[in-house]
Amino acid sequence: MVQRRLAGYVINLSIDGGASWTQAKTLATYTSGTTVTIDSGIVDTAAYIVSVGIKNRVGTNWTNIAVGPPELTDHDEAKDISVARHPTGVWSDGTTMYVSWFIWSLQDGGVLAYDLATGTRDTSKEITLHADNNWPFGIWGDADTLWIQDRQEDRIYAYNRTTKARDTSKEIVLDTAGGNADGWGIGSDGETLWVKENGDGHLYAYKLTGGSGVFGTRDSAKDFNTLVAAGNAQAEGIWSDGTTLWASDYQDSKVYAYKVSD
Repeated sequence: MVQRRLAGYVINLSIDGGASWTQAKTLATYTSGTTVTIDSGIVDTAAYIVSVGIKNRVGTNWTNIAVGPPELTDHDEAKDISVARHPTGVWSDGTTMYVSWFIWSLQDGGVLAYDLATGTRDTSKEITLHADNNWPFGIWGDADTLWIQDRQEDRIYAYNRTTKARDTSKEIVLDTAGGNADGWGIGSDGETLWVKENGDGHLYAYKLTGGSGVFGTRDSAKDFNTLVAAGNAQAEGIWSDGTTLWASDYQDSKVYAYKVSD
């Protein structure tokens, strides 16, 4: 329910479904009174953007009032973190938040660190990426290692979080021959690391356990090939607890859930 205190105005409701169509409807004309009440339930506010325009009943110009769905109150603005770059990925251990970034105009990127409690930048935790790892588009870590997926190199670089040195023994080369040639985000449950392939809605799985000769190898049994069929064609962010994998979708503002194979 949206309320505005108005007198002598024409009330106009505009329903904007994006580029597809726009519809406007005059709800009422008030020559006097105190409060105008507009029921936001008359449209599906999850699918459309609702705005209200008002004008003096003898005037010609509209003044827009942004109302939005009143139930959308989950933005915790106090915990927002301002990043002085263009962020491409995020991961946290609960204390420090690592943010990968990339600037197209510079063809360069890196990783920034922030104190999760205060939101302030913590340069002491930041890692200088290898010169070839300058297209970071995905990030994930554990207690010891930070993995940074690079779009241009078809490789997931690994860095020791304590020494900040590159750890080639934990790096993963993408299966380009198998179709994983354009990674666009990574996620893991600690045993399997998934790489989102740009464009085809496919999540490729790689082993994070097993030791030398096994670590980083493909685990196709844990691939996900049904994202497009589920409507999750624009997946970007990935996270799993080992039982369920969640993949966010850029296009339809939804996080899809999938069962992880045993």
